[in-house]
Amino acid sequence: MIRILFVLLLTFNLFSQTIILNPDDYNIDEILKRPYNSEVPFGSTGKYLWATSPQGWGFPEGVHFYLLTNIKAYDLYVSVGSDRVKVKEAIYYPSHVSMEGELSGVSVKGSKFITSNDILFSILKIKNNTSEDKNIRVVAYSDIGFVKLKDDIFGFEQFYHGIHVYVMAKMTGYNKFYPNGIYFEGVIKGGEEKEFRFGMAFDLEPSSCEKKLKEFLGMEDPLKEHIKQYLGWFKSEIPYFDCPDKWFKKMWYHRYYLLRKNLSETNVGFLKYPTFSEGRWRSSWYANTISYGAPHVIREARWLHSKKYYQGYILNFAENINENGIYRNFVAPFLLGDGYYTEWITSAIWDSYIVRKDKDFLEKVVEKMAMNVEGWLKECDRDKDFLLEVYDHFATGMEWQPSFFFFSGYDINKQEILERVDLTSYVYGNALATSLAFKEIGDNEKSKKYLEIAEKIKNSLLSNMWDKRTHFFYSLRAKDNEKAIVKEIVGFYPFYFKLPPFNSKEYIKAWEYLQFEKEFWTPFPPASTAKSCPAYSQTTVWGVQKNSGEDLERVTVCYWNGPTWPHANSIVISALANTLRNYKQSYVTKNTLFKLLESFTKVQFKDFNYDFPYTAEFYNGETGEWYGHRDYNHSTYNDMIIQYLIGVVPRNDSIIEIDPLIPENKWDYFCIDNLPYHNHNLTIVWDKPDGKDYYNDKDEGFTLYVDGKKRVNIQELKKILYDYSKIEREER
Repeated sequence: MIRILFVLLLTFNLFSQTIILNPDDYNIDEILKRPYNSEVPFGSTGKYLWATSPQGWGFPEGVHFYLLTNIKAYDLYVSVGSDRVKVKEAIYYPSHVSMEGELSGVSVKGSKFITSNDILFSILKIKNNTSEDKNIRVVAYSDIGFVKLKDDIFGFEQFYHGIHVYVMAKMTGYNKFYPNGIYFEGVIKGGEEKEFRFGMAFDLEPSSCEKKLKEFLGMEDPLKEHIKQYLGWFKSEIPYFDCPDKWFKKMWYHRYYLLRKNLSETNVGFLKYPTFSEGRWRSSWYANTISYGAPHVIREARWLHSKKYYQGYILNFAENINENGIYRNFVAPFLLGDGYYTEWITSAIWDSYIVRKDKDFLEKVVEKMAMNVEGWLKECDRDKDFLLEVYDHFATGMEWQPSFFFFSGYDINKQEILERVDLTSYVYGNALATSLAFKEIGDNEKSKKYLEIAEKIKNSLLSNMWDKRTHFFYSLRAKDNEKAIVKEIVGFYPFYFKLPPFNSKEYIKAWEYLQFEKEFWTPFPPASTAKSCPAYSQTTVWGVQKNSGEDLERVTVCYWNGPTWPHANSIVISALANTLRNYKQSYVTKNTLFKLLESFTKVQFKDFNYDFPYTAEFYNGETGEWYGHRDYNHSTYNDMIIQYLIGVVPRNDSIIEIDPLIPENKWDYFCIDNLPYHNHNLTIVWDKPDGKDYYNDKDEGFTLYVDGKKRVNIQELKKILYDYSKIEREER
């Protein structure tokens, strides 16, 4: 049983080491400022408190805390005489929402936000701009209801969704109350201004709830303090990025906002460490810690300065691993999932290591990595052919992939168990990562064991899933290894793990299909299933019409038979970058990579409106229209900018490798500043040698700074290799 306390009061009264870019010039609030309406997600969040998009002066709906979702918390009403003052203009900042309204010469300016320690907070400043006295009424109303408990304290208790909820309220200067509200009623003199502060605190411990709220209410300027705390997180955690393309630049900061929006630090129950939700909008399900997109989140979070975020996220999966060795499909504070999604968390653990080089952490999780590889093989390779099978399309997280229904002529009632290209590639990556991890900690015997497993998986995939006639990778029917000849986006996934041999001229032929308009290349590519497939559609699952009753009810709103998915974009773009760096071929180029990244960037603005960044679940590849939940967090973006356009190549030695894949003459300048890497701080600057010295650092060309000191400067935008062990020798 959880005891949750709500308190409502109303009163009157690194480590950042940027050397080129000034963080004050890249203020998240100013960059992402926009008009606020019901389509704009509320930005600020607490440890485990967030809101969908509450309108009006308060938080009348769409508040979420732990297992409680879509709570109607409280609303605020301001009346002049008998008429209410409505919000006429609202401006969104990630840290807060600012509002204004006016009626009969009385103006209202308001702000509302969620503090980092789980307090809903509203401030109203009401001013009588006339010379006449005005009767006003300020009401704090809640569907939860209030009962007078003692002097100046109001509250309510009920059993809510299986949880005891306690509500306590206080209003300084109140003169009336009724079961659903507390209010002030009185006169505001001509020229007078009054300030009202409202707070509702959420906590698992009743004793701390009222205390923290009173402390916040007692601040001289709560809004200023909150903004300082909110923006302070970004200043201490994120690398800063600048380039001439405003779309890329704004999306960079939107995606770090998105990561912060989905961050929670519950530290209770099964979630003992900081964690990330898959998405925070209206659904309670997506607010969980979900394994499906976890590898992407790990890659994105590994560039934050505090290691506790990506490491805590990993530990929440590792310490709650299922007995069969597979990470659970979700972890909630007081509930563990009993299923799985196909994923590659173990591989991503190694990816995080070669960026942050924390051997103590690697030693802490390496046995869970091994357990995970063994678990996948035991559960999903029953015939021991090193091809991983999936029993149901839902387990892939890629619902309605047509290959599952290929052998029945795409009958949605008849799916086959498949040995999948995606899961087989994932487990190859997991086994290779586990081998490298054991080698790093000095266990050569186990390293050899998992390298052999990885090699067996690779050889089996190449021998069985590659089709020499059509030059593509296909999933297989498990019972007879017959290929499901459906070109799906997962056919590119082996290149994400650099599985095909670098010297082969055969497997790279798969890339010729990427840019074919009759296959994967849509106006907003790539399609999740090729257009040549009879089941291809951008708007619905094949054979099911919209609003078609029972058939539609059987089909989820997620479908992978055509639409473009950010989750897949991240894999395909990464796979393409690996191909450019490691394979000799002519099917894809740096321009292909840039086109994909540029498309993915611009589509993440609603209706391509620069003022409205918008990241949801998936989108129509023909129109760019988004579907599904908002502020979704199951893809990478900034990680790809860092690795591919800027060119940072994570390695497990002391060489800093910068290999930019941005096409020649695409950007005349760019800079990434305050980037953590191998316990050093990197700044990377490109300033085209044309006499302009864009960043006023007295250097042009391509420059690498390590820990604030210039280490390399060349005049062309090409690969840099720098051995940072030189710094360590200098220090000794």
